[in-house]
Order: sequence, then C-alpha cells, then structure tokens
Amino acid sequence: MRAQITTVMALAALAGLCLAAPVNALADTPEKYFQNSRERLTALSASAGNLFNDTQNPAEKIAANYLTMVGGLRAASADLITQLLEINANLRDPEDLAYVQAKIATLRQDLPSVIKTDIKYLTEIAGVNKNPDLAKLADEIAKELKVLLNNLENLSFSQP
Repeated sequence: MRAQITTVMALAALAGLCLAAPVNALADTPEKYFQNSRERLTALSASAGNLFNDTQNPAEKIAANYLTMVGGLRAASADLITQLLEINANLRDPEDLAYVQAKIATLRQDLPSVIKTDIKYLTEIAGVNKNPDLAKLADEIAKELKVLLNNLENLSFSQP
C-alpha cells in the first residue's frame, strides 16, 4: 500500500512538472527579456520624471531630464524589438520573414553603439552627481541598459 501511494505521488509530481514546463519555457523567450527591460526602463524613466519635479537645482533638473529621456527612448527600443520578435515568430511568408528579420538585424547592428554611449554618460552622471537619488537612478538605468545590450548582442531568433 505504501509503495502504491509513493508511486502515485511520484507520477503526480511528474505530471505537475510536465504541465509546468511549457509555462516556464514561454517565460524564457527573447521577447520576454526585452519586455522586462521595457517595463524596468519605463519605471526608471517615471522615477526620473518625479525627481525632475522634486528638485529645484537647475543642473539636477537637466540631469533628471536626461535620465527621463534615455529611459524612455531605450524602453521604446526594447518594445520595438519585442514587437518585431513576436511578428517574426508568427509570420510564414518567406518575403515577410526576410523583411522583419532585416529590421531586427539593423537594430542589432545600430543600437549597441548608441546604448554604449548612453551607459558612458549615465555612469559619469552617477559618479559625479552630489544628489544621491539622482546618482542612484543614473546607475540603475545604466545597469538596465547593460542588460538590454547583453540581450541584444546575444539575440537569436527563428529564421526560415
């Protein structure tokens, strides 16, 4: 009786793992990585906007405005990549696939240099700014841009 219960429990656990595996597989798609960056950068950009409203120092306002802009622009870049990857995964026509994949390839080629420049400036802002909130936020955006850059450089997608 005890062996039967153990066997039933083992089979139930195995069935649970089999059901959970596809859900976990979907969570690790390239689209999800870029979506996560978009969400994080959007939140950081909003925080920079709040910091802009809270500060009176003109130099800090300029820096906060820059953080808002960079976070928003790179969030839009991550969103564009997410959408192109989702479109790519659902297309069947070879000409359409080639078109979308060419757009993705262009982004993979052009965006890294821009992101690296953003990281450089954000690192400078984080290192020299006397406002600890502004410095911390610049550092957080730079770290998220490094994640975005890594995901972009390691991006692979289905090709015909």
